[in-house]
Amino acid sequence: MADDRRIKAAVDLISNLPDEILQHILCFIPIKVAITSSLLSTRWRHVWCDIPSLSLDANTLTAASVNETLTHYTAPKTKNFFLKATKREDIFPTSTRG
Repeated sequence: MADDRRIKAAVDLISNLPDEILQHILCFIPIKVAITSSLLSTRWRHVWCDIPSLSLDANTLTAASVNETLTHYTAPKTKNFFLKATKREDIFPTSTRG
């Protein structure tokens, strides 16, 4: 029972941090995980939208999910933006000239 109270108190401490600190923390995890933090509670619903650093891996995301992520991204200033994309032969076949 005491452990349950300690866990609940710890969650409250994290949720009570200012958005800027939560956003800084979310910068260190993959964007897919940061977005799923919005499921924790209504308090966390839009915290990820203003993280100052955005990193997308187009090799593991679909174009639709990248577009949706960028649609919801509302940070007033972006410090870092990374887009990882690798040419895939199954999508962009190499043309042969003879």
